[in-house]
Amino acid sequence: MTTEIIKENLKTKEIYFAKNTEADFEVKSREVFKKKLYEIVYPFDRFGKQKYTLISEIHFDGVARADLKGLRAMTRGYGFTYDTSSLLSVVNDKFPQVTKIVISKKLTSLKLKKGEFILNDDDYKKIYSTLRPKNLTHSKDLKITINNLLADSKELKLKSQKIPYVSGTIKGILQEVKSSGAKLSDNDSASILDFTQNQIQNYDMNAVALIRTKEKIDQVYIDKVLAQFEKILSKKTGKNLEGEWHKFFKDNSWIFSYLFAAPHFLFQDEYYVGGQKGNDKGARYADFIYKNNLTDNATIIEIKTHKAPLLHKTAYRKAGKIYPISSGISGAINQVLDQKHTLLRNYSNVATGDFEVFEPRCIIVAGKIGDIPKDSRKNFDLFRQNLRNIEIICFDEVLVKAKILLNQFTKKKDKAKKKKTSKK
Repeated sequence: MTTEIIKENLKTKEIYFAKNTEADFEVKSREVFKKKLYEIVYPFDRFGKQKYTLISEIHFDGVARADLKGLRAMTRGYGFTYDTSSLLSVVNDKFPQVTKIVISKKLTSLKLKKGEFILNDDDYKKIYSTLRPKNLTHSKDLKITINNLLADSKELKLKSQKIPYVSGTIKGILQEVKSSGAKLSDNDSASILDFTQNQIQNYDMNAVALIRTKEKIDQVYIDKVLAQFEKILSKKTGKNLEGEWHKFFKDNSWIFSYLFAAPHFLFQDEYYVGGQKGNDKGARYADFIYKNNLTDNATIIEIKTHKAPLLHKTAYRKAGKIYPISSGISGAINQVLDQKHTLLRNYSNVATGDFEVFEPRCIIVAGKIGDIPKDSRKNFDLFRQNLRNIEIICFDEVLVKAKILLNQFTKKKDKAKKKKTSKK
């Protein structure tokens, strides 16, 4: 049996020795300083020899050894447990000159110094919290796998077991994905979203933590969508800009939902409203049909491109700087009015799904306000403000609305930080 005694009681520190009568050894096991929180352990094996080939000392600077998990007790010779021993392996392989490990409360980052490998206590805790679930999972998986293999034999009368969930497993996997530089597969991403969004009621989870996590996901998602929006918006030419915009708004249908005061959602894109089908001559299709979530009334949305001119370049009256609306916009107005008229006339024949058409609203998305000279913008604004049941909105205006939504997430985050700082 191994016991520990104080061999020297000095003014500044106590020096402990481990003694084992059966193995016949007595070795220095640790030093505990009196005037500061500092401890040194000297890991030893069951024969009293240095436990590790290269590492001879582990220092605890400003942190209590008892507060850290993954460390062996004196009866096991101090040092690291199975959960944290991988740290030693990596240090030995990468830094063979290191003979001391220092876990410090004072330092904020990893450091190498004259044979010492120094890490912050938070770094150590992160290593432990990552490795522990892996080891538990691996150990349990092996036992259950063996049990289930034996359970295949009816004579042993063993029952098959389910592999249990170990806390921290998902975090470890995600850290692996991050460190590898790889991306989650579509299936894995969908599974995570499905778990957090649709099945959360089946699990005992912290609602506040979940909401904060979802807000972070939403912010990153919206940020990426806006970056894609701006990329398309920056294009000066393109073979199929209108088709590119159509796909973008179909994939991110929530953007148009924020154009409405009442709650709306995408009902269908490229919706057939009437006309002759077959060879498509005379057939009419609306780019998007949105539906009021409460009244079921439909809204027709027609998409052009951000390069569509909004006003004629030539003034109608130079003196008053009066510029007429462009032929492209007037054509789009007639197009969407024709779609509305055709849908109203053929509703009973073409309606597929549950929506109503009592005076449907029409929206045209085209051009950029920023492309109109400032002294001419009032011409465009006066024109569209006086349209009845038709709204013309520009691509850069849609972008600003989406950015306002993103700013709401940023403000929440900033407010939370300020509250946290003020409490300190």
